[in-house]
Amino acid sequence: MKITLIGAVISFRSQNDIESLNSQLTQVRQYVENLRSLRHEHLNWMSTLSGLLQMKEYDQAPSDDQRGI
Repeated sequence: MKITLIGAVISFRSQNDIESLNSQLTQVRQYVENLRSLRHEHLNWMSTLSGLLQMKEYDQAPSDDQRGI
């Protein structure tokens, strides 16, 4: 099957639009990175808590106020 290029589409945007979109993309990337980090910390917390509970070390299981929530 041969694909033939029939046409092209060009989109023109002002420099301000490009800079605004770039800024928004940077903010979204930072937000995603922050969420990734928060998820990692939460999974570590849950793993630690689960291990302590499975070992019946109830007194060593930290409370939410010790966690800094």
